[in-house]
Amino acid sequence: MTTSPEPSSPLARALKQLATATKAVSFYPAQHPNVVSALQRTVVLLREALADRDHVTLGVSQAAFLMDGVPFDEQDRALGSFASYLARRDLSALIFRPPVEENSLRGLLEVIALDPGTLRSRGGPARALTEKRLGGVSVVEFDASAALKSARTESGAVPPGEKEQAGVRWSDLLAHYLAGRGPLPPG
Repeated sequence: MTTSPEPSSPLARALKQLATATKAVSFYPAQHPNVVSALQRTVVLLREALADRDHVTLGVSQAAFLMDGVPFDEQDRALGSFASYLARRDLSALIFRPPVEENSLRGLLEVIALDPGTLRSRGGPARALTEKRLGGVSVVEFDASAALKSARTESGAVPPGEKEQAGVRWSDLLAHYLAGRGPLPPG
């Protein structure tokens, strides 16, 4: 079995540990030693990654995390798999603000460890996390209805205040895909 080299970025290490802690939370009870140690390591790594920032917002796509709209450490398969896992739960961003505490992180992991169907039946990840009233962590959900509303219609009408563009907008492609009238857009 081959192992990938340890990422040099504190944020990449924190995300990999967050993935590990998510697995532990989904398999073991809350006080199990694997859960406790995984949470403690994750908190330490997140604090290190947030040491010189007031917050970190990580976009979530099907294949990678995004930092300021740019793929973050996209060659790392483990991070790509974790981003895909989160995307299946309708997450479009993770937001961390110092200080990230162990209880807040545990609450986040309990939410994202739920299967997608259960999570949707509870109102989505943002609502489930809000009900826990945790500090230092939050999520942004992908809202398919908002994407559909923001897309231009078949008539080609351009929303007021927006200039006509030569190409097709990504939101239009996404809306067509969600409506079952086109392929999944790249990105």
